[in-house]
Amino acid sequence: YEPACVVLAAEALKVVLSAFLLWWTYEASSAQRVKSYADSHNWAIQAGKGDGDDEEESGDEETAAALTVDMHSTLLYGAPALLYFVNNNVAFWCMHYLDPGAYSVLVQLKIATTVVAFRVAFGATRPIGTRRWAALALLLAGCVTSQLRESLGETLAQPVVGLALVVLQCTISAVASVATEWLLKRSRQSIHLQNVQLY
Repeated sequence: YEPACVVLAAEALKVVLSAFLLWWTYEASSAQRVKSYADSHNWAIQAGKGDGDDEEESGDEETAAALTVDMHSTLLYGAPALLYFVNNNVAFWCMHYLDPGAYSVLVQLKIATTVVAFRVAFGATRPIGTRRWAALALLLAGCVTSQLRESLGETLAQPVVGLALVVLQCTISAVASVATEWLLKRSRQSIHLQNVQLY
């Protein structure tokens, strides 16, 4: 198989799935709003309190905000999308240089790089306790010791290029994840619409 085709097919599938979920969510919520409006409208007329248009308008405003696409937010999603594109391709290069077991262990460094990237981007909004720091230290120690050779002639179990590619992949993945989280938290758009923009 061709790695570029695998990455393209995966991204195309994610776009189609996100677009379907976006359509399905708002089709279902719009039917629910119509039913809710009809129920409140009938109740309001029976009680003589008006026609309940305020609820419909607030629901329409929420839907409009969730489905609004502007060029600025779409362009902002380009940065993490590009990072994920590079990350997905680097993963194939990692597997070219490393055996699957070593890759599976080393890719866990992503946890540590994500913690560092999150702390840099968001500051100390959520403190990391001593147990979590100890867990990260154990994770790093496990990754390092898994790559040491027992023989004296060689130090590393895997090629340096493969190890460097894993560190690069973990760093790119962490930065992309934190950038995506920042974009998700600052927007009122639907999560499915955000996914369509990202993919």
